[in-house]
Amino acid sequence: MTKKIKYRDFPFEDAAAAMEDLVNEGLTVHQKFTCEACGQRLTMAIPNKIFETGGCDKCGHVTDIRKTGCNYLYIAKLGQGSPSRHH
Repeated sequence: MTKKIKYRDFPFEDAAAAMEDLVNEGLTVHQKFTCEACGQRLTMAIPNKIFETGGCDKCGHVTDIRKTGCNYLYIAKLGQGSPSRHH
């Protein structure tokens, strides 16, 4: 039996503000979201950009990220330390 994973997405405006802060700190940030049709977890290939919609490479559905929310991952350079805030 496989367990369905529940990803944690935050309201779009909150995540976008946090991403912007991290980019301003010099980190590389990739937006993440969950396809509202099939549940696949997706990461945007273009860093440091906030998208309002995203297409799924599995089912082709376009998710309204403003409505469903999102999260992000950040990449710090070696020795850069921790950002001031993150999800």
